[in-house]
Amino acid sequence: MSKGLHLIVDCHDVPRATCLDEEGMMEAIGDVLRAHNCTILNQFGRRLGETTPPGYAITFTLDESHVTAHSYADEQKIAIDIFTCGTVTPRVILAALKEKIQLGKTETREVERFL
Repeated sequence: MSKGLHLIVDCHDVPRATCLDEEGMMEAIGDVLRAHNCTILNQFGRRLGETTPPGYAITFTLDESHVTAHSYADEQKIAIDIFTCGTVTPRVILAALKEKIQLGKTETREVERFL
């Protein structure tokens, strides 16, 4: 029996505007997590691009684990990690996030933790 499921999501062909909208992604992730009764312990987001390629880095630390998103606007990519060990699965979080934000074409890998 695993202790949780970790989704590694690679998003391709994401609209550049989505890759630059750190506030929109923060809001979308926060809304989804609250809607699914996840306990947000901390959240942080930063727009990048002054000394690095444009994009953002976002982290939500949860009692149930974490959600992160890193965008690469020049490549129209977003890397998302979702790990939960509570009652809501990361698949549910990802499906709800896809309804709120344009994530382009997604490739997902699943890793069970602490088998």
